[in-house]
Amino acid sequence: MATPIPAYICWRGNRSYVMIVLRYSFLLYGLMLLVTFGEV
Repeated sequence: MATPIPAYICWRGNRSYVMIVLRYSFLLYGLMLLVTFGEV
């Protein structure tokens, strides 16, 4: 699921799109960490 994203970014070459994707991926990663720490 994470493999097609970088390829799509390279194909697009749009800076704002890259920033949006990076921000969303970072938010998702933070959410995942919060959930795992909350469960433990």
